[in-house]
Amino acid sequence: GHLLEMLGENKTLKKLELGNCSITEKGAQAVLKAFGKGGVCAKNNTLEHLGLFANDDSIEDNLPAIADLMEAEGRAKRG
Repeated sequence: GHLLEMLGENKTLKKLELGNCSITEKGAQAVLKAFGKGGVCAKNNTLEHLGLFANDDSIEDNLPAIADLMEAEGRAKRG
């Protein structure tokens, strides 16, 4: 949660790797909510890559949606 709040204020960080951090389904859902429309990170148009490799297998279904939010088109739709 604290990391997502920080990313909401981010103006410089373009790439963040969070692989092998034991992120679970709950964490992936928090990322989707934070970067979705109206979320705490919705106005962050700086972050272009959020690496979530080698985390809990339960997040596999969320990875395409998270990747879409990081693409230029997805960043434009957030704010």
